[in-house]
Amino acid sequence: MKGAVKKVRVALESKSVEEAHAALREAIPIIDKAASKGALHHRTAARRVARLSKKVHTLSVEQE
Repeated sequence: MKGAVKKVRVALESKSVEEAHAALREAIPIIDKAASKGALHHRTAARRVARLSKKVHTLSVEQE
């Protein structure tokens, strides 16, 4: 899970919108699976997904 989140953050730092969207699409199911297995609380997982999604969205709006 940490690796998937890190890919999103690296893509955000490099300001690559396409890479960030792709990494986010890969990270969301991984985070959700960690929550379903009990590794994360479901609200923590939702918060992480929301924060990453917000950052990716902000980057895509800035690029337009």
